[in-house]
Amino acid sequence: MSAIDNKMDKSNAHMRVILGCMTFGPEGGGARVKTTEEATKIISTFCQYGHTALDTARIYTDGNTEKMMGDLDLHGLTVDTKCFPLQLGGLQPEKVKQSLQESLEALKTDKVHVFYLHAPDYATPIEDTLKAVNELYKQGRFEVFGLSNYPAWIVAQIYYLCKSNGYVLPTVYQGMYNALTRHIEPELFACLDELGIRFHAYNPLCGGVLTGAYTYHGEVEQGSRFDPKSKQGARYCERYWKKEYFDAVKVLKEA
Repeated sequence: MSAIDNKMDKSNAHMRVILGCMTFGPEGGGARVKTTEEATKIISTFCQYGHTALDTARIYTDGNTEKMMGDLDLHGLTVDTKCFPLQLGGLQPEKVKQSLQESLEALKTDKVHVFYLHAPDYATPIEDTLKAVNELYKQGRFEVFGLSNYPAWIVAQIYYLCKSNGYVLPTVYQGMYNALTRHIEPELFACLDELGIRFHAYNPLCGGVLTGAYTYHGEVEQGSRFDPKSKQGARYCERYWKKEYFDAVKVLKEA
């Protein structure tokens, strides 16, 4: 395996960009980058443009994304990960601790940069979850606490619960945001601004639709993000595979 070239051309680092590694992993499970050699090339190119932050989650390709990343030489890079509640009660304290421990073992590291709660768990008292998160923080398992896919009112609730208990505060939020998905603007953005929480957008190009690489009636590559035979593909098709979106992209390309 070739070492990752993380020498940065800082003249290209105009904004903070984070490389989402959701499609890294073995055959199946939505993986597109299936070998460490492919992953190394992608990350090396990413670094050459002045970026050093990678994003993953315990749930990605059934845990195999983190396992592949653990086999890479990521010296000089930061890694963020997330704990997703696969079922009701998925953010119970012991499950949160287990999720992060499994992530660290797979990544072959003793800590990550950002640790996100990936989505709400309405069956577990949030106070219990936050206490566990704070314990992990005090143990040095992560550096920054983040939230992802939470509604604004729960973000505010979590922030003030953490503040009143002296827990680590959430200081970054990861959410879906692009030219077509803008429902978070009125309330969530106002909430984050008030609380001083940074926002990291995922799906900024609508899964690739805004690149112009796809056509509405064109064939979809098997195993791709828009493969309707997979659960993920079906979700992405429902989200973005709409004729009016492709018509709008065509107008932009012609302009």
